[in-house]
Amino acid sequence: MSELRNQSAFSYPSPATNTLPRTDISLREILDTYRDNNDLLKQILNAKVEEDKASILFFDYCFLLDRRAEEEKYKTEQLRLQCKQVDLEMLKEQKKPPTIYTGVPRNYLI
Repeated sequence: MSELRNQSAFSYPSPATNTLPRTDISLREILDTYRDNNDLLKQILNAKVEEDKASILFFDYCFLLDRRAEEEKYKTEQLRLQCKQVDLEMLKEQKKPPTIYTGVPRNYLI
């Protein structure tokens, strides 16, 4: 009876037996494992196709976001460059000597 008190009604499985299912099964492994059960094989392959579609869509979405971000950076740099060009032109204009208007065209001044 003392042995029964020390034993638990429930025992936890050891870590070696409590493994997560694999998600990186190759197509060859799927075909070899489920070749005798056509209905299950079709469902598994359809699920695999949908998983691959979702993965491709996610990749395309991320690529599109990256591309848009790069385009925005490019536009920002273009605007920054234009502003610097305008600033440079303004500085050039400020350094020019002032023009005195005499009312007489230059080609008549001797």
